[in-house]
Amino acid sequence: MLISVPNSNHPISRVLLILSLLGTIPACAHRADTPNQLAAPNPTSLTPLEREPFFTRLAESSFSTTFTSGEIGINQWRWGPGKFSIRRTSMLSQVAIQPWSEEIIYWQPVQKSFAVLHLHADAPGVGRGLSEGTLNLSSTPIQTTLTLYQPRAQRTLAERWLLPDHNSYHAFLLEDSGAGFQPLVDWVYTRVPTNPLASAPIAPATPAPPLAAAPLPAQFRAFESLINRQWISSNPSSTTSSLTPESASVRTSFEWLTTVQLLRIHITSPASPSGPSAPSPATSAFNPSINMEVYIYQHMKFGDLCCLALAADGAVYQGKALPLMSLGTVTSTTLIAFDLTGESSRGTTKYRLQLDRQPDTKPEPSIRQRVWSLDGSEPALVHDLTHAPSPQ
Repeated sequence: MLISVPNSNHPISRVLLILSLLGTIPACAHRADTPNQLAAPNPTSLTPLEREPFFTRLAESSFSTTFTSGEIGINQWRWGPGKFSIRRTSMLSQVAIQPWSEEIIYWQPVQKSFAVLHLHADAPGVGRGLSEGTLNLSSTPIQTTLTLYQPRAQRTLAERWLLPDHNSYHAFLLEDSGAGFQPLVDWVYTRVPTNPLASAPIAPATPAPPLAAAPLPAQFRAFESLINRQWISSNPSSTTSSLTPESASVRTSFEWLTTVQLLRIHITSPASPSGPSAPSPATSAFNPSINMEVYIYQHMKFGDLCCLALAADGAVYQGKALPLMSLGTVTSTTLIAFDLTGESSRGTTKYRLQLDRQPDTKPEPSIRQRVWSLDGSEPALVHDLTHAPSPQ
């Protein structure tokens, strides 16, 4: 690292660890955590999602339904980092390795409200879709209200959920075409047993990207060399960074979900056997030591390459890619750059992230990641780090 890391309590320090993981990804993501912030929330202090019985019952479980076509649909619910978010992955069969849809519900610490991002796969005659909206926990039943962007239409939808018992839930899809929300369809989902001796089918594993996928869309080409690899960054010279001495490296892996055109990034810092960064027994079986999850997608309406990054301390980072010609720091090896806004319980900060390929590093090219603070009158370089590919 070329510069010293600010005090770990400074907002920049929080972002540096996030970005040290994302530096391998030409993505609009940044992260920042201190050792205590990397830990799961104290059990005595529940996150907003944990206070809602609906999500605590569904989390870390799979539920199935049978459509009128006879096809089985499966929803997998997984906590996000720190349980400040929850992810629903929907599959159309138990043997599928790519999702039909991906939905992320997350807490916004500044607005103090829930937001929803939803992407669905290509549907005949409709195309792919992207939805943005909000979750209302105070309504009965609880409801998400979404604006759905599709190639030929923009629609207003709502999904309502009822939880009749511990092992099932009822989902209702509605649409507002100008006369208020009207029902479209509803499904009853039943919990899928995880006991291999049970007679019911077993939930499939988390979907994995195909090893030999079709070429990435043009907007995602900067990530092409990063997918299906693990990238490692470390900061051995800094004792004040947010990385603990026991885990002085962060590892980033990438999943390309072809069906929904989503790059899903898992960022981890290996936890020590005990202490604040150790995962709790209740979560370690599903997401051991996960510190951050990042989602890179193209907006269906505006065409921007967007990023949503969710940290274990509840911070949310969002932004979009910049035209490289507008920057004075671009070289022939620049992959991508993003302007990012970070929101936490301490307020809002702004950053710029730039990723450059370093073709001369051995034995393989590495990635250089630089971060500038945009909160002052001029951009100020606050971070400069290299990410190397893990040996295959």
